[in-house]
Amino acid sequence: MGNKNNPKKPFKTYNQQLKILRNRNLTISDGGKAISVLKRDNYYNIVNGYKDIFLETIGENERYYDNTTFEHINALSIFDKKIRHLFLYYILTFENLIKTKISYYHTESYNEIFNYLDVNNFSGKAEDITKLISSISKEIEKHTKLKKPNAFSHYIEEHGELPLWVLFQKSTFGTASYFFTSLQNDIKNKICEELNEEHSKRYRLENCLVMNPNFLENTIHFINSYRNICAHNERFYNCTFQKKGFKVDYSSYTRVEFRGTVFDLLVILKLFLLKNEFETLKNDFKELLINLEDNLKNNREALKKIKMSSLRLPNDWENILSTIWE
Repeated sequence: MGNKNNPKKPFKTYNQQLKILRNRNLTISDGGKAISVLKRDNYYNIVNGYKDIFLETIGENERYYDNTTFEHINALSIFDKKIRHLFLYYILTFENLIKTKISYYHTESYNEIFNYLDVNNFSGKAEDITKLISSISKEIEKHTKLKKPNAFSHYIEEHGELPLWVLFQKSTFGTASYFFTSLQNDIKNKICEELNEEHSKRYRLENCLVMNPNFLENTIHFINSYRNICAHNERFYNCTFQKKGFKVDYSSYTRVEFRGTVFDLLVILKLFLLKNEFETLKNDFKELLINLEDNLKNNREALKKIKMSSLRLPNDWENILSTIWE
């Protein structure tokens, strides 16, 4: 274990970092450009974050596949950053949609001030409901104690209440997800019914019945997991949602099984986005993928691993996206 006088991971200059990489069979044709990249986004973020795809040997004697370049690793890093930003926009669109429907139907059922602080207005385990209400109370207290005027203090001081749709402007998506879990069943059913109707109209379906409370609850938790990845600026392209008891099962609509990957995120977002929104998402994702393919055209093995093992894209992924839920 490292100590004050002898750290386990000693400081390395940029030139020393490049030397380490070259010794591990990584091609660096332009050291100046590589150092410029490392100065803006450090070695840990780029190399340690994305090297695994390109390694022939892992461990103490790391070795990159022949013809692997620094530019290949950086290209994957840039691709990941761009798809993370791309998906975040549509995840936030989904978040706003869910918060809007929860606040509307919960308030319709319990049209009273601070209806979200009454345990009788929820269903489920008492412990979970109490925890949810406590979290909401702390959120309100935090914002009303701020010296600078804000929406919370304005509504409470001027109207003596804080509507749920205002509360949700500051609440995390995690709070909203647990709020949905604790809703009364009749409210969950109303939300699902409306979402089914909206999807049916968008795609001119006779009667879409994809959505039910269990499906939607699992979907919300799944999408929120990717929301958290975006918020913490973590690797996005190879993430897999794994939580015991949660699975968004759409196997009856396509031969592809849910695996909690970015591809599954694409599939599921189609249920909630407007048609033009989803087409834009799909096309922008495809364009970024084409750019990555171009940047890795001399490293086909790594590209194959990215698409098949990390993104887990089926060979006919575009066709699946074009036909599912229609």
